[in-house]
Amino acid sequence: MRIPATIKKKMALPPATPVFTGEKKVEETKITAAIYDEKSVEFKELEVGELESVVRSALALNKKLWIDVVGVHDESLIAKICEFLGIHPLAAEDILNTAQRVKIEDYDDHLFLVLKILLYNETLEIDQLSLVLKKNLVATFEEREYWFLDSIRSRLKSGGRMRKLAGDYLAYTILDAVVDSYFEALLKISDEIEVLEDEVVSGDSTLIGKIHSLKREILAFRNAVWPLRDVLSFFTRVEHELIGEEVKVYYRDVYDHAVRLMEVLETQRELLVSLRDLFLSAVSNKLNEIMKVLTMIATIFIPLSFIAGVYGMNFKYMPELEWKYGYPAVLTVMAVIALVMIAFFRRKGWL
Repeated sequence: MRIPATIKKKMALPPATPVFTGEKKVEETKITAAIYDEKSVEFKELEVGELESVVRSALALNKKLWIDVVGVHDESLIAKICEFLGIHPLAAEDILNTAQRVKIEDYDDHLFLVLKILLYNETLEIDQLSLVLKKNLVATFEEREYWFLDSIRSRLKSGGRMRKLAGDYLAYTILDAVVDSYFEALLKISDEIEVLEDEVVSGDSTLIGKIHSLKREILAFRNAVWPLRDVLSFFTRVEHELIGEEVKVYYRDVYDHAVRLMEVLETQRELLVSLRDLFLSAVSNKLNEIMKVLTMIATIFIPLSFIAGVYGMNFKYMPELEWKYGYPAVLTVMAVIALVMIAFFRRKGWL
């Protein structure tokens, strides 16, 4: 995973100092609130000044909230949102640090998760999504908008289990959507690997660069999601007041998806190593074929060169020097020798 150059802004600063260390990916920060219960759901776009009144009124009515923040480049705004929502200052610092590794932190009254979003379009891009789980409140912080969260909003509108259960189920749904999005990115990489499999036997010299590039992307992919298993296992093995027993079974399911993802990643990584070895073998075989042809040509011309060398010597009393048919006779002998050698090589299977 690439470390942002802006990470040096954090050097020698006190802990929990809110400093953005990533790349600005949206122009303005957007805040969306989903206020819901079993009977209804309402979506609102908010200004930061409206956040307090919306949250207080929703919680007073015993409703559940999903606060979604798109764009984490505005340090003062993110710090203000985190302070109001009661998010720990160290968590606020991690939200702004987009080079943070995948992890989960327990701050007693809330859980804080860092997840990676993997987007693949010819090259791999790694974004960060932070999630905070509190009683009746889920907050997500995105670097930019992600399509799979729109599908979760659609499910909220349609009702069902998501509206009936507490925020831990919404957090599970978001985690499940993130893991499923990994499979989409991995599928695109797998398609490229399949194309390489068909091309690699050609020995095209440009393919080694593509193989190396894909190998690096698989490694970055693996490093980004490998810690996710530990994060998900937390929800299945730890007793916590924010995680209901009836929801743990869903977290076990998404944990299984993550394990399967790791297995597929390892398979793809091994396949790329095999492709590299196959490519080098194909290049070596191609070179051997070229060298064999050149060796055969050189071998055929060795006796011809000998004859030409002998008759090219400038001795006055050389035999056949003044013979009328000397020139065509020598050429005929040379042609016969060449044909005999070619026939011999073919019989041996060398040509």
